[in-house]
Amino acid sequence: MDKEKLFESFSKKLDNLIETNEIFKYYFQAPYSTSFNFFNKRNTGVSIHCGISRVGLVFNDEDYILKIPISLDGDECCKKEVRVYEKAKKAHLDNFFAEPAYIGDYKKDIYYYPIEKVDEYFDIVDNEKDFDSSKFKEKMSPQSVSIWFPMYAYRKATRARIIEASSDIRVSYLQDSFSPLLVENYVGVANTFYETYGEEKYNELSRFLSKMKIDDVHSGNIGMIDKSLVLIDYAGLPL
Repeated sequence: MDKEKLFESFSKKLDNLIETNEIFKYYFQAPYSTSFNFFNKRNTGVSIHCGISRVGLVFNDEDYILKIPISLDGDECCKKEVRVYEKAKKAHLDNFFAEPAYIGDYKKDIYYYPIEKVDEYFDIVDNEKDFDSSKFKEKMSPQSVSIWFPMYAYRKATRARIIEASSDIRVSYLQDSFSPLLVENYVGVANTFYETYGEEKYNELSRFLSKMKIDDVHSGNIGMIDKSLVLIDYAGLPL
Protein backbone atom coordinates (compact mmCIF):
# COMPACT_ATOMS: atom_id res chain seq x y z
CA MET A 1 0.00 0.00 0.00
CA ASP A 2 1.45 3.35 -1.08
CA LYS A 3 0.16 5.57 1.75
CA GLU A 4 1.60 8.79 0.34
CA LYS A 5 0.01 8.20 -3.06
CA LEU A 6 -3.35 7.32 -1.48
CA PHE A 7 -3.26 10.41 0.72
CA GLU A 8 -2.68 12.62 -2.31
CA SER A 9 -5.37 10.89 -4.37
CA PHE A 10 -8.06 10.95 -1.67
CA SER A 11 -7.23 14.53 -0.71
CA LYS A 12 -7.76 15.67 -4.30
CA LYS A 13 -11.05 13.78 -4.50
CA LEU A 14 -12.29 15.33 -1.26
CA ASP A 15 -11.22 18.76 -2.49
CA ASN A 16 -13.30 18.23 -5.61
CA LEU A 17 -16.35 17.02 -3.68
CA ILE A 18 -16.26 20.03 -1.37
CA GLU A 19 -15.56 22.57 -4.09
CA THR A 20 -18.29 21.32 -6.46
CA ASN A 21 -21.06 20.25 -4.02
CA GLU A 22 -22.36 22.82 -1.58
CA ILE A 23 -23.79 20.24 0.81
CA PHE A 24 -20.28 18.86 1.42
CA LYS A 25 -19.02 22.25 2.49
CA TYR A 26 -21.54 21.74 5.26
CA TYR A 27 -21.27 17.97 5.85
CA PHE A 28 -17.50 17.54 6.07
CA GLN A 29 -17.18 20.20 8.75
CA ALA A 30 -18.49 17.55 11.17
CA PRO A 31 -19.37 14.27 9.39
CA TYR A 32 -22.23 12.25 10.89
CA SER A 33 -24.15 9.06 10.15
CA THR A 34 -26.85 9.53 7.53
CA SER A 35 -28.49 7.50 4.78
CA PHE A 36 -27.05 9.65 1.98
CA ASN A 37 -29.02 7.54 -0.49
CA PHE A 38 -29.74 10.68 -2.49
CA PHE A 39 -26.05 11.34 -3.06
CA ASN A 40 -25.23 7.79 -4.14
CA LYS A 41 -27.56 8.29 -7.11
CA ARG A 42 -25.75 11.35 -8.39
CA ASN A 43 -23.12 11.21 -11.11
CA THR A 44 -20.15 11.96 -8.86
CA GLY A 45 -18.14 8.73 -9.01
CA VAL A 46 -18.49 8.08 -5.28
CA SER A 47 -20.95 6.35 -2.97
CA ILE A 48 -21.18 6.98 0.77
CA HIS A 49 -21.92 4.30 3.35
CA CYS A 50 -22.54 5.18 6.99
CA GLY A 51 -22.10 3.00 10.06
CA ILE A 52 -22.49 3.70 13.74
CA SER A 53 -19.15 5.43 14.15
CA ARG A 54 -17.57 5.69 10.69
CA VAL A 55 -18.34 6.83 7.16
CA GLY A 56 -17.01 4.94 4.16
CA LEU A 57 -16.40 6.65 0.81
CA VAL A 58 -16.19 4.30 -2.16
CA PHE A 59 -14.79 5.93 -5.30
CA ASN A 60 -15.39 4.15 -8.59
CA ASP A 61 -11.84 4.66 -9.83
CA GLU A 62 -9.98 3.59 -6.65
CA ASP A 63 -8.87 0.13 -5.49
CA TYR A 64 -9.15 1.36 -1.90
CA ILE A 65 -12.00 2.80 0.11
CA LEU A 66 -11.69 5.73 2.50
CA LYS A 67 -13.02 5.48 6.05
CA ILE A 68 -13.60 8.61 8.13
CA PRO A 69 -14.31 8.45 11.87
CA ILE A 70 -17.40 10.39 12.93
CA SER A 71 -16.80 9.98 16.66
CA LEU A 72 -14.03 9.18 19.13
CA ASP A 73 -15.29 5.59 19.03
CA GLY A 74 -14.88 5.62 15.27
CA ASP A 75 -11.28 6.78 15.47
CA GLU A 76 -10.54 4.08 18.04
CA CYS A 77 -12.20 1.48 15.76
CA CYS A 78 -9.85 2.41 12.91
CA LYS A 79 -6.82 2.38 15.20
CA LYS A 80 -7.87 -1.01 16.58
CA GLU A 81 -8.11 -2.49 13.08
CA VAL A 82 -4.60 -1.26 12.30
CA ARG A 83 -3.35 -2.91 15.52
CA VAL A 84 -5.25 -6.13 14.83
CA TYR A 85 -3.86 -6.33 11.30
CA GLU A 86 -0.29 -5.91 12.54
CA LYS A 87 -0.80 -8.67 15.13
CA ALA A 88 -2.41 -10.85 12.45
CA LYS A 89 0.70 -10.41 10.28
CA LYS A 90 2.90 -11.62 13.14
CA ALA A 91 0.59 -14.61 13.61
CA HIS A 92 0.60 -15.27 9.82
CA LEU A 93 -3.15 -14.68 9.70
CA ASP A 94 -3.20 -11.39 7.79
CA ASN A 95 -4.67 -13.14 4.73
CA PHE A 96 -7.99 -13.20 6.63
CA PHE A 97 -8.17 -9.40 6.92
CA ALA A 98 -8.53 -6.42 4.59
CA GLU A 99 -5.39 -4.34 5.03
CA PRO A 100 -6.05 -1.00 6.79
CA ALA A 101 -3.76 2.01 7.09
CA TYR A 102 -3.83 5.49 8.55
CA ILE A 103 -2.74 7.65 5.61
CA GLY A 104 -2.86 11.14 7.14
CA ASP A 105 -5.15 13.97 8.21
CA TYR A 106 -7.28 15.79 5.68
CA LYS A 107 -7.26 19.55 6.27
CA LYS A 108 -8.95 22.25 4.23
CA ASP A 109 -9.91 25.85 4.94
CA ILE A 110 -13.04 27.05 3.18
CA TYR A 111 -15.22 30.14 3.13
CA TYR A 112 -18.69 28.98 4.09
CA TYR A 113 -21.33 28.97 6.80
CA PRO A 114 -20.33 27.29 10.10
CA ILE A 115 -22.17 24.02 10.60
CA GLU A 116 -23.23 24.88 14.15
CA LYS A 117 -25.00 27.98 12.83
CA VAL A 118 -26.57 26.19 9.86
CA ASP A 119 -27.92 23.47 12.17
CA GLU A 120 -30.12 26.05 13.85
CA TYR A 121 -32.26 26.01 10.70
CA PHE A 122 -32.61 22.21 10.30
CA ASP A 123 -33.73 19.28 12.41
CA ILE A 124 -31.46 16.92 10.47
CA VAL A 125 -29.96 16.96 7.00
CA ASP A 126 -30.49 13.41 5.74
CA ASN A 127 -31.15 14.03 2.06
CA GLU A 128 -30.68 16.70 -0.57
CA LYS A 129 -34.19 18.09 -0.16
CA ASP A 130 -33.48 18.74 3.52
CA PHE A 131 -30.56 20.97 2.60
CA ASP A 132 -32.24 24.16 1.49
CA SER A 133 -29.47 26.73 1.76
CA SER A 134 -31.88 29.59 1.12
CA LYS A 135 -33.12 29.10 4.69
CA PHE A 136 -29.90 30.43 6.18
CA LYS A 137 -27.99 32.32 3.48
CA GLU A 138 -30.16 35.39 3.83
CA LYS A 139 -29.76 35.42 7.61
CA MET A 140 -26.01 35.04 8.10
CA SER A 141 -22.70 35.72 6.45
CA PRO A 142 -20.12 33.14 5.34
CA GLN A 143 -16.81 33.04 7.18
CA SER A 144 -13.57 31.12 7.25
CA VAL A 145 -14.09 27.58 8.57
CA SER A 146 -11.71 24.64 8.82
CA ILE A 147 -12.34 21.03 7.83
CA TRP A 148 -10.18 18.38 9.48
CA PHE A 149 -10.40 14.63 10.02
CA PRO A 150 -8.12 11.56 9.97
CA MET A 151 -8.21 9.30 6.90
CA TYR A 152 -7.91 5.51 6.84
CA ALA A 153 -7.55 3.48 3.63
CA TYR A 154 -8.73 -0.12 3.17
CA ARG A 155 -8.56 -2.47 0.20
CA LYS A 156 -11.83 -2.43 -1.70
CA ALA A 157 -13.79 -5.68 -1.44
CA THR A 158 -16.73 -7.22 -3.26
CA ARG A 159 -19.67 -8.96 -1.62
CA ALA A 160 -19.05 -12.48 -0.33
CA ARG A 161 -21.50 -15.31 -0.96
CA ILE A 162 -22.68 -16.94 2.25
CA ILE A 163 -22.40 -20.75 2.26
CA GLU A 164 -25.10 -22.16 4.51
CA ALA A 165 -24.37 -25.29 6.56
CA SER A 166 -25.70 -28.38 4.77
CA SER A 167 -26.15 -30.66 7.80
CA ASP A 168 -27.29 -30.57 11.42
CA ILE A 169 -23.94 -32.06 12.41
CA ARG A 170 -22.08 -29.08 10.93
CA VAL A 171 -24.50 -26.63 12.56
CA SER A 172 -23.96 -28.28 15.96
CA TYR A 173 -20.18 -28.27 15.49
CA LEU A 174 -20.08 -24.57 14.65
CA GLN A 175 -22.45 -23.60 17.46
CA ASP A 176 -20.35 -25.57 19.95
CA SER A 177 -17.19 -23.81 18.76
CA PHE A 178 -18.36 -20.51 20.33
CA SER A 179 -16.46 -18.70 17.59
CA PRO A 180 -16.75 -14.90 17.19
CA LEU A 181 -17.71 -15.81 13.60
CA LEU A 182 -21.10 -16.81 15.01
CA VAL A 183 -23.61 -13.97 15.16
CA GLU A 184 -26.44 -14.60 17.64
CA ASN A 185 -26.08 -18.35 17.02
CA TYR A 186 -26.37 -17.88 13.21
CA VAL A 187 -23.76 -20.11 11.57
CA GLY A 188 -23.79 -18.72 7.99
CA VAL A 189 -20.65 -16.60 8.27
CA ALA A 190 -18.86 -19.22 10.37
CA ASN A 191 -19.69 -21.97 7.88
CA THR A 192 -18.51 -19.82 4.98
CA PHE A 193 -15.05 -19.52 6.57
CA TYR A 194 -15.09 -23.21 7.51
CA GLU A 195 -15.93 -24.31 3.96
CA THR A 196 -13.42 -21.88 2.43
CA TYR A 197 -10.41 -22.53 4.67
CA GLY A 198 -11.07 -25.85 6.42
CA GLU A 199 -11.44 -26.85 10.06
CA GLU A 200 -7.87 -26.12 11.20
CA LYS A 201 -7.75 -22.57 9.81
CA TYR A 202 -11.32 -21.90 10.98
CA ASN A 203 -10.34 -22.75 14.55
CA GLU A 204 -7.07 -20.82 14.33
CA LEU A 205 -8.89 -17.71 13.11
CA SER A 206 -11.61 -18.14 15.76
CA ARG A 207 -9.03 -18.28 18.56
CA PHE A 208 -7.32 -15.15 17.23
CA LEU A 209 -10.60 -13.24 17.00
CA SER A 210 -11.49 -14.24 20.56
CA LYS A 211 -8.08 -13.13 21.80
CA MET A 212 -8.47 -9.75 20.06
CA LYS A 213 -12.05 -9.37 21.36
CA ILE A 214 -13.52 -9.01 17.88
CA ASP A 215 -17.28 -9.43 17.55
CA ASP A 216 -20.07 -8.26 15.21
CA VAL A 217 -18.80 -10.42 12.35
CA HIS A 218 -21.99 -10.43 10.28
CA SER A 219 -22.33 -10.92 6.52
CA GLY A 220 -21.95 -7.19 5.87
CA ASN A 221 -18.51 -7.21 7.50
CA ILE A 222 -16.94 -9.84 5.25
CA GLY A 223 -16.03 -9.64 1.58
CA MET A 224 -13.84 -10.87 -1.25
CA ILE A 225 -10.44 -9.39 -2.16
CA ASP A 226 -8.44 -10.99 -4.97
CA LYS A 227 -10.88 -13.96 -4.81
CA SER A 228 -10.06 -14.49 -1.12
CA LEU A 229 -12.62 -14.38 1.70
CA VAL A 230 -11.65 -11.75 4.29
CA LEU A 231 -12.96 -9.68 7.16
CA ILE A 232 -13.45 -6.09 6.00
CA ASP A 233 -14.76 -4.57 9.26
CA TYR A 234 -13.28 -6.13 12.36
CA ALA A 235 -13.19 -3.48 15.06
CA GLY A 236 -16.23 -4.97 16.79
CA LEU A 237 -19.03 -2.92 18.24
CA PRO A 238 -18.01 0.43 19.80
CA LEU A 239 -18.33 0.55 23.58
